[in-house]
Amino acid sequence: MEYLKSLEKISVAENIHDIWSYICYSPKMPLRHHQEQLIELASKNKLTVKDEFFCGHLLSFPVFRWGAGKDIVLLTHGWGSKAADFSILIEQLLENPDLTIIAFDAPGNGEAEGELSNLILYIEAVQAIITAYGMPAITIGHSLGAMANVAALAHIKHEPTWIISLTPLVNLKANFAASMDYVNVPRDVQEHFFHNFEEKFNMKIAYFHLNSLYTFPNSQQHLLLYDKEDKIAPYDYLQSYLEDHPQIEAINLNAVGHEKILRSPEAIALILEKVKTLQSEK
Repeated sequence: MEYLKSLEKISVAENIHDIWSYICYSPKMPLRHHQEQLIELASKNKLTVKDEFFCGHLLSFPVFRWGAGKDIVLLTHGWGSKAADFSILIEQLLENPDLTIIAFDAPGNGEAEGELSNLILYIEAVQAIITAYGMPAITIGHSLGAMANVAALAHIKHEPTWIISLTPLVNLKANFAASMDYVNVPRDVQEHFFHNFEEKFNMKIAYFHLNSLYTFPNSQQHLLLYDKEDKIAPYDYLQSYLEDHPQIEAINLNAVGHEKILRSPEAIALILEKVKTLQSEK
C-alpha cells in the first residue's frame, strides 16, 4: 500500500502485478491469547480446494469444530480475518448442546495455505466443508464471508433455517475501485485491472455482486445486521440489495462498526435469538 502511494506515476506496464497483490493479499493477524485457548478446545481437520487462478495447485485450510450437536452452525469470516475472530460468538454458542459449531480459515487467510485469496476460494471452501460435514442449519458470515455463504448455498441449492449476514459486502467492483482510489491508481489503469480480472476469472465482474448471487425464495429466513455509517460496506450499496429483497430482516446497529460487529453484545444477542428458533421449530 505504502509503495503504491509513494509512486509518482502508476502504470499498467510497471505496476499491474503490484495492484493484483494489493487487491488480493489478505492481511494476516496473529491470534490473541483467548483465541488460542478457544482453538485448542476445537477438533481440527484440514480440507483442500484448488486455486485455479493464482498458484494453480491445491491449498489446504484448517477447519475447527466445537460441540457435537445435531444442528450445524457454519461461521465464515471476512477479508483479512480468521475463524478465531468469531471467538466471543463461539463461546456463547458453545452453551447450546444441540449445536456443532464449525469455523475455518479461508485459503490465503489465517493459518491456511495461499499467498493470495479471492471470493471464489471462500465459496469453494464453504462448499468443501458442507460436503465433508453436512448441511448447516444456520450460516453466519461476516463481510466477504457473508457474500461467500450466499453464493455457496445458492450454488448447491440449500436453504438453511437461517442465513445470518453481518455487515456484508455487496459490490466487489466498487470495493476494489475504492481501494485503488485510496492509493491513487489512475482510472485507465483501474479499467485495465478490471479487464484483466474478467479474463483471469473468465466471468464478468458484475457476477461478484450480492444481487447477482442471491437466488433464494422469499420463504428463506435471512437476518442481516449492518451499520448505516459503515465505510467498508457502504449503505448505498446495501440499500439497493435490501430494496430488491424486502423479505430480509435487516437491522441497523448504529455506529457498531464493520469489524467490531463481531464483538457487539447487541449483534450477538440477535444472533442467539435466531439460534434458539432451531429448537422451537422442531
